[in-house]
Formats: sequence, structure tokens, C-alpha cells
Amino acid sequence: MGFALRLLGDRIPEEIRTRVKEEVNRRIFEPYLEHPYAWGWGDGGSNWTGVCAGSVGEAFLLLEDDPERQAAALTSVIEQLDKYVNRAFTADGASLEGLSYWQYGLMHYVILGEMLRSRTGGEIDLLAEPRMARIAAFPLVMVLDENTCVNFADAGTGVSIHPYMASILADRFGLPSLKAIVGDPMAGRLDVALFNLLYWDGRGDAALVIDNAWLADAAVAKRVFHEDGHTVVLAAKAGHNAEPHNHNDVGSFIVYADGVTYLCDPGPGLYSKDYFSAKRYENLFAGAGGHSVPVIDGVLQPPGGRIRGTMEVSDSGVIEIAFREAYPVEGLSEARRRLELHDDGHITLTDSFAREEGFTVREPFMTWLDVETEGNTARIISDKGVLTLTVENAVFHAEPLEEACRSNQKQGVLTRVFADFKADEAITCRFEMTYTAKPE
Repeated sequence: MGFALRLLGDRIPEEIRTRVKEEVNRRIFEPYLEHPYAWGWGDGGSNWTGVCAGSVGEAFLLLEDDPERQAAALTSVIEQLDKYVNRAFTADGASLEGLSYWQYGLMHYVILGEMLRSRTGGEIDLLAEPRMARIAAFPLVMVLDENTCVNFADAGTGVSIHPYMASILADRFGLPSLKAIVGDPMAGRLDVALFNLLYWDGRGDAALVIDNAWLADAAVAKRVFHEDGHTVVLAAKAGHNAEPHNHNDVGSFIVYADGVTYLCDPGPGLYSKDYFSAKRYENLFAGAGGHSVPVIDGVLQPPGGRIRGTMEVSDSGVIEIAFREAYPVEGLSEARRRLELHDDGHITLTDSFAREEGFTVREPFMTWLDVETEGNTARIISDKGVLTLTVENAVFHAEPLEEACRSNQKQGVLTRVFADFKADEAITCRFEMTYTAKPE
């Protein structure tokens, strides 16, 4: 409302302007000034700090006439936003909530930052925070093409950065590719539309560079193959199962080629009371059963900060994930995943397990696409091409998860493609994945 009042001024009847200011003072200003640290979002641990503290700061700048009240509120707001930048992002700039929540939290941080910089003649500059350069670059790590991104946790697959954010961050931190992934300048609320008008030049012709990346603190890696106009991307994560908007997905990975995601993270489940309760992981989309991670002796990964894996990426780009601690299986002495995108564009997945006694392993692969299985071969099929999976010493099966998709209001059908293995003490599961583009 603050932007609307400033923009329209006395074209809004005085009675309405007075009522709006009274309600903002009663509902926002007075409670915040009295208890600025009483709100759960003030600890900086998630995108909500950026959304709420940033919005509160904007309102005080726009509608508060008393400079002492304004200064007191902004002091608390800036402290909370400092916590946000230092707690809601890893040291290498990642938002573990995903790209959509990266934007949702930062949108008001950037708006307030520009408002404060303008009001103070540059004396207060939120974007001067040392971590901001790495945080600004995060979308370029996650992006797969102009429309698609890596979507671990509850993040969506879409890429659509508000134009003002892309422009400000690109110019400030030397990241021109951000301007290649701007969204609709008229989408969103009035504040977003106004800042798009102020800060975006209307151009979206920057080149988007999709390249290898590894965020060691976030335990997320991306490997890219380009040749003859074709692209294959492998993305993987380790981490732990108490991340914000967490899924039980230590060791999960995505395979993308030529505009299509062949092996996926299934995305968020239906947002509901149960989904944000102790029942969350009963939902396939948040639980390990909806992800491309092993089931060891019938045991799925549970939630919790102690359920974790570590990631290393070699100089040659091989991704190694150690995730024994992700499985509470008695006697399990090894659980490792090795992912390699080769120079010819095919991918090798090798999982190694060891236990003191006999055990079983199920290796699932998740996809939204059509699937054909025949013995040790599975084909994931799109209108652009085919990803062929082959396995040694096992056969593939396909299980459409129709009921879970209906209950979560998904438009497509998620399919679990899986192979089963049995071992006495140790087992190695090796898969080859080869993408073949359809002839033009």
C-alpha cells in the first residue's frame, strides 16, 4: 500500500489515505517497534526474513513521518537482514531452499537496499555485504536453460527472475547472464512492476552461459557437455535431511538434455497442513521414495540433520558422494555414489555398498516422461530424444505413481524406474546413461 499511496498521492481520497496509514501503524508499525525481535521470521534462517523484514523496512521508509521511529525500525530491520544474508545462504552463496525461494527472499532485500542507498546517498548499501556477490551468482549455478533450473527441495523448475533484480545484480556484480533469464516485467505486485520500470532497460538479449559448477558448502554440483548443438547436464546434491524446505534426498541427481529433464527431482508436494507437519515425509514428493536415491535392505532415508552425505568433485569433474550416514542400516560400512559425465556426453553412475551380512539394494530413477523397459535396458523418451539406461546384473522395472500424483494435484504421472540387487557382503551397482537426440 505504501507504493500505491506514494504513486497516486491525492488522487486517492483523503479518508482512504488516512485509514490506510492508521491501519498500517496499528498492524505493522506499533507491534514491530514494540517487539522487533519477537517474530519467528526475524532469526534469518529462511527466505521469510528477507520477505518480512524487507517489507517492513519499505513500509517505514514510505509511510513513517517520524524520523526517530523510522530510524529505530530500520536499525532492527537491517540487523535482521544481516542475519538473513549470513544464515539463509551457505558460505558459497547457495539458497538450500532453491532458486524460486532465492528470489522470493531477495526481492524485498534488493528493493529496500536500493531505497536505502538512494535515501542515504550511498551511506547505507545492503548490496555491499561481502556475501552478496556469491549470492547473486547462485541462479547461474542452478540454471539448465533459459526456462529450466535444478529444483532440489521444494523449488520449482521454472527460471524467471524479476527484471529489476537481474539488472541490479548483473550490473553490480558483473553477471550479465542474469539478464538472459528475466521474467514478465508486469508479473507480480505493484512494487515489482515499479522497480522493473525503474531499473530494467527492456532488453533480454544477454547470452546465457551454462557451465560446470560446484558449490562445496552447499554440496551441489553441475557438469555440462556441449557438442554439435546438443547439451547434456548432470546435477547432483549431497547435504543433509534437515535443510529448509527439505526433501529426504541425499545423493539425488538430475539428468537434462536439449531442453528436457529426463531424470528428475519430482518437485514439491501439495502445500497443505500435513505437508508442513510431522506427516511431511509420508508424502512421496518430500520423502526418499520420490527421489533417485537407493533403498538399502528396505530402508529409505529418514529426515534429520544427522542423515547426511559429503561431496567431492575431482579436477576431471567426477562427483563422489559418501552417504553411509544417510542410512540407519545396522552393519552398513560403506555407501558411496560416483557420477561421471564423460567427454562423449554419456553418464556413468556407480554405487558401492558393503555390510557385514547379506542385504538388498533397490536403485530407483525418477522421471515424468514415458518409459520403456526391456531386461537390463530402460528408455526414457521425449519428443526431443531418448535417454537409454543400461545396468549390469539386474533388470529394470517401471512403476507409475499415479495415486501420489493425483493426491498432490500433479498434471503428469511420475514414474519410478528401478533395478534390484542382492549381495552377501558387498555390491557394486553400475549404470550407463546415453542420450540420443531424435533426427531433425
